[in-house]
Amino acid sequence: MESIRPLRAFPVVAASDPDDVYRAAAKLMSRHRMHLPQRTTTMRARIQAAQLETSALLWFEYCTPTEIFSDPLEGYSTVHVPMAGHLEVEHDGDWHPVSTGTGAVFSEGSPVRMRWSGDLRLLVARIDQTALLERLGRLTRVDSRPLVFSPFLDRQGAGGAVTGAVIAASRAVESAGGSGLDPRIARHFDDALVSALLLGHGHTYTDDLLAPVALPSPRVIRTVVDHLEAHYASDLTAADLARVAGVSQRSLHDAFHRRFGMSPLRYLRDLRLDRARAALQSDPTATVASVAPAVGFPHLSRFAAAYRARFGEPPHRTSR
Repeated sequence: MESIRPLRAFPVVAASDPDDVYRAAAKLMSRHRMHLPQRTTTMRARIQAAQLETSALLWFEYCTPTEIFSDPLEGYSTVHVPMAGHLEVEHDGDWHPVSTGTGAVFSEGSPVRMRWSGDLRLLVARIDQTALLERLGRLTRVDSRPLVFSPFLDRQGAGGAVTGAVIAASRAVESAGGSGLDPRIARHFDDALVSALLLGHGHTYTDDLLAPVALPSPRVIRTVVDHLEAHYASDLTAADLARVAGVSQRSLHDAFHRRFGMSPLRYLRDLRLDRARAALQSDPTATVASVAPAVGFPHLSRFAAAYRARFGEPPHRTSR
């Protein structure tokens, strides 16, 4: 079993006392109850955990049959990938086996009831719910429906992309050693986990994602453009603009590309640069240091680079 245990460089606990194991697990997951077979007073448990950006990777091996009953998950959903052994998951009153050819997904807001075999070696991805909803909002319009995933996945086909992303992230973290991944690389694996789960596994918004994108009307695009004209110096995000339009980020992005040949945020950046150029040309007292933050560029170096790329000269030359 030693050859298939990832995250070795990130130990949380190696314990024989069930109380110590429970306390360690409770800090990583939601509140839960842990039941062991009668007369079991010792374990050979190992728990490892590594943080990405918003997601986390966890490894559990208890070496004794264990029942887990948790409160509803709060703030995250999970993907459970057995690497050895098996578990049973309760769903709608029935118990379903999950082994090395399958996996289980637990949605935020759902309780978890599991039975672990004594030889279970379990890799878990704990994926931040805010990150999931933010990414979902870029792909389709999110309404009042909760994001609920199908409870089981097959590690073949689309489901294999989900478990594959979890395993790939764990291997990358392990290869990086105890210092962990570079934050930029961690963000990449975080994004991969979120995308794989949303696009590779069924959930309440899957039909919305598969439906053809309905482009907003010209009137809606005009509303967004007017908003940009009025608030170009504000700290606007793609999600902000989608809320102004009343459509998904994906729909608004596609509409702007069709109408202007660029994304809404690229349109905003060009608008800010145009405003800056006009100010530098018309006001002899204007300086680059005063104009850049006034149009929404707090970082002078980034402003100068973007300005040169758009107009072919540095902003200070325009000012002169």
